[in-house]
Amino acid sequence: MTKHVASDTALIPITPNGFVHGDRERFAALSKREQKEWLLTKGVPFDERISLWQVPTTHFPNELPVRVPLIQTMQEHTKGGMGKVIAWFNNAAVTWKGQNFMSFRCECYPFWTHGRMVITRMDSDWSVIPETWKWMPLPGMYGMAESQDARFFEFKGRLYMPFNCGLKQRLALLTDDGDVEKTWEFTSDNIIFQGREKNWSFFGHDDQIYCLYLPSPHVVAKVSGSKITQESVVPNMEEYEFGLPRGGASPVLHNGVFYHFFHSSTCSATGAVSGIWNKPRRYHIGLSIFSAKPPFKPLSHLKMPIMSGWPEDNPGRSDPLFRVSDHSAVFPGSAMRNGDGWLIAYGINDYRCGFAQVPDEVIEPHLA
Repeated sequence: MTKHVASDTALIPITPNGFVHGDRERFAALSKREQKEWLLTKGVPFDERISLWQVPTTHFPNELPVRVPLIQTMQEHTKGGMGKVIAWFNNAAVTWKGQNFMSFRCECYPFWTHGRMVITRMDSDWSVIPETWKWMPLPGMYGMAESQDARFFEFKGRLYMPFNCGLKQRLALLTDDGDVEKTWEFTSDNIIFQGREKNWSFFGHDDQIYCLYLPSPHVVAKVSGSKITQESVVPNMEEYEFGLPRGGASPVLHNGVFYHFFHSSTCSATGAVSGIWNKPRRYHIGLSIFSAKPPFKPLSHLKMPIMSGWPEDNPGRSDPLFRVSDHSAVFPGSAMRNGDGWLIAYGINDYRCGFAQVPDEVIEPHLA
């Protein structure tokens, strides 16, 4: 995918902060101990064969419909910034019925209170089409506020949108124009839900919807209306040392198997994989492959992430009052085939929307 024309709608080529050409060659020449230290402090060396873009926000909404009443003292405290969108992130993309759609999440100060999901149309080159965005009326943590992190998947000729409210996983059925037709919340007879349920990865097989409830251990569940039922469990991925794999893009059927681009995280400062919830984290995009037929047995995975998050200074962090996040995040929302590789829509640092073109040559030789 190549960008030729500069405009306020076209994707913007980016390079990760700290990326130095040839880092991967230098990394390969290090001892195992030195490689471990590199990974703990810098993340996975960026592969220069991967192309990255950031989505411009010029034609995105810049104000959120904040919940009322607005408190004057809060308005004064936020320097009038309450309701002003400063973060558009965690996008997912899909081509459906001849149209390209992208969903994303908006946040304003005070964060994690008024966030909403948006869907917009994109052109054939994945540039934003102005004046096509619309709010998604999705139930969130607070009424219609704080619906988060949508994905897409197709089943029996209909387009579905998994999403969450920060605490519960939900699912929406969309019309062909991207409007919400129906939403579900889930119950289960054999899964004990945790206090925070999100990032389930949905896919279809024959006449049945399934979800990858967890990538590791590999837990597959059957979805029947608003009920999910655990079907199978396979132990954790071996030789993946970059945090617990969690859901990401909806699994994609390719070459007779499902490809699942997931996310994991480690402590940004130490590389620790546990006890990191309230600390700045580095997010990683990994890949697992599983069978296309029940019980959807895992077949292979990459031992190292495709991408790791990089620290980035941005206006959302320059003022402590408006700091969205201290995480170095790459968060996969969707994956689709694009030429001889994958086009991955991903969130950048809880702040912006991005796309990555990942060639097959970066992935296929390294599958375990």
